[in-house]
Amino acid sequence: GYIITGGPGAGKTTLIEALRELGFACAGESGRAILKLQNAIDGPARHDRDAALYAELMLDRDMQNHAAMQGVA
Repeated sequence: GYIITGGPGAGKTTLIEALRELGFACAGESGRAILKLQNAIDGPARHDRDAALYAELMLDRDMQNHAAMQGVA
């Protein structure tokens, strides 16, 4: 497996979407998903509000994604 990382605006989402279209199994971006949900509920788990909680939720989601992707070719 591969991990794609980079700063905001580096093209991670574009690359992941292109790989997905080519048939590669891809996990979504944890940070983006968490921010979307936290913004929808005006939640505290954002890098500009509670960075520690945001990081904890990202780690949790990344661990779930890692477990889900085990054995996926």
